[in-house]
Amino acid sequence: MSDRKNKALKKLKKKPIWPFVVGIIFLFSFLFIIYAINILIFTTNIVENKCYQSFSESKLIIDELNSNLFTDKNLAIKNINDIRKYNSQIIGTKVIKKSDLSSIYSFGKTDSKNPDFFSINDNLTFSIDTDEDLPFFYKKRNKIKIRLSAVFNKLMFNNFNLENIRDTIFTFNITYKMNLQNADYYALITNQVFIFQSDLDFISVSFFILGIISLILFVFLIIIIIDFIVARFRVSKILYFDSVTGGNNWIYMQRQGDYILTPFLWYKKEYVMVNIRMEKYRNYCTCFGTNEGEELLEQIYCKLISSISKKEIAVRHEKADFCLLLCFTSKEEIEQRVLQMIDSIIQIKPDKKLYINAGLFLISSDCNMNGIDSYYNCSYSACSKAVKIPDLNLLWYSNEMLEEQLWERKVENDMEKALINKEFVVYLQPKYNTNEETLSAAEALVRWKSPTEGLIPPNKFIPIFEKDGFILKLDDYMLSEVSKLQHQWITEGKKVVPISVNVSRAHFTRSDLAEHICKLVDEQNVPHNLIELEITESAFFDDKSILLNTINKLKSYGFFVSMDDFGSGYSSLNTLKELPLDIVKLDAEFFRGKDEENKGKIIIEETISLAKKLNMKIVAEGIETRGQVDFLKTQGCDLIQGFYFARPLTIEDFEQKAF
Repeated sequence: MSDRKNKALKKLKKKPIWPFVVGIIFLFSFLFIIYAINILIFTTNIVENKCYQSFSESKLIIDELNSNLFTDKNLAIKNINDIRKYNSQIIGTKVIKKSDLSSIYSFGKTDSKNPDFFSINDNLTFSIDTDEDLPFFYKKRNKIKIRLSAVFNKLMFNNFNLENIRDTIFTFNITYKMNLQNADYYALITNQVFIFQSDLDFISVSFFILGIISLILFVFLIIIIIDFIVARFRVSKILYFDSVTGGNNWIYMQRQGDYILTPFLWYKKEYVMVNIRMEKYRNYCTCFGTNEGEELLEQIYCKLISSISKKEIAVRHEKADFCLLLCFTSKEEIEQRVLQMIDSIIQIKPDKKLYINAGLFLISSDCNMNGIDSYYNCSYSACSKAVKIPDLNLLWYSNEMLEEQLWERKVENDMEKALINKEFVVYLQPKYNTNEETLSAAEALVRWKSPTEGLIPPNKFIPIFEKDGFILKLDDYMLSEVSKLQHQWITEGKKVVPISVNVSRAHFTRSDLAEHICKLVDEQNVPHNLIELEITESAFFDDKSILLNTINKLKSYGFFVSMDDFGSGYSSLNTLKELPLDIVKLDAEFFRGKDEENKGKIIIEETISLAKKLNMKIVAEGIETRGQVDFLKTQGCDLIQGFYFARPLTIEDFEQKAF
């Protein structure tokens, strides 16, 4: 799986909820902080107002002292007592002479524990006492500040009594130091300031409202989280849902399998990746219907699920391929389990023939592959190979298969560069006239001369090229190289012979193939009758109309067209009837193996006779003995190709033989 797709799946499945939760908590915290600051500011204003009120009361005492203390002391004392009756906050007064700090008048308590006096003006300073370790007031840049943390501490750690709103929450003493009109004296007046619960009713209501809001937000947050979890669970179910079987799909295997196989979970443990495939599934659907086919796949999935433990996984990969991740115990036990699964699947439809095969790959801690996809590809390769082996239901992935895959990858990586560097070399295998036994034609064969691998035979790379489509480029390359050779020999005045070039069936998907071939040959200015185009009989089973139209065009342009490997697999008399061929090449298999009843000879005799009547030439390939040559000569075969006369030759060796 690509990184981009993997990231997209992770986002879809595991969209995290924590950013949302953190956002809600942050918003709630922000609102709470704003609320707390406003509460503290409100409380601070109350304290300040109480202080101003106490100063107003103290000012009455100062005015009385200035008016009568030094003229009529008794009157001053009488008036001060009257003031105290109506202002109970005043708890002490003292008049002190500045020169010797002696007191000329005092009552109550005026001693301040706080030695710091705050200056309001030249005539007035004050200090504040509390019973707390953290004072409410402090001085900053000659200004009086109320310490919010102290106020908050009082608010948070005092219990509110809703039954008696006059209960005191906290008190503090404030002592004013004022110069009297008689400059030799100053007065100390101490007031006790009370903060009652009724002063903070707003806070009580606010805390109640805040609690309600907090509860609502908390419930809302819980609902959002639950809804998010449910929605994510539903998305996961949809993401992992296989619409055919109703179970888990390949994405589930990728995600859950990678989790199971993380090193800290499976260290020193071994697992087996199993690919179980129903062969000829399309044929089954054609015969019994698509719905019946999908019902069968669902039943197969149920059988597999019932055969595994909770720590194992089974999913449908695609079409009729199922993937299982099983705990490994031993090869014998795993093989027995898989065979039992295959048997149980076959028993689903005992009246119908089901073709079930399995490929297995052992995943161990020292495995040099990585990822569920890689493991499955290995089991898939083993299953594909098991299909080709008769009477074999399961096959383990082996090092030979790995080497084949590595070789295929190397070929695919190097093929484009090899074409540019002309590493593909033309070899020519002569064709001899049967009667005169003279070189009369040749077939162009390709060899890969790799700078690292040496000379690579065609069976090592042609099947790979046919599978990935590179055979189209190689065919064009071979046709161009043969045309260049023919042009060179004509220029040198040599007697050239027709050379046949293979045309892959993949070319016949294009309607302008004849024009394309004609263009490649004409670029080298070579007569068309010197080029023979060989097509395999399997091409006849593609688009018949395009094939017939292309052959007719090629013949009209002057090319010879031959059918290669006639009789190798799918040929029929109908092929000879419908295709306007010039040459038929008998497959080499006709001349190999024992033929005790001479059936092969009879078929060859009749095929040659039939071709002659249809005005077609016959070429026999794979001829290796003199007896085969003599037999073909008596039957009227036109050309012989095989090791008896010559193996495939390099251009230089061919020139020595031909010229």
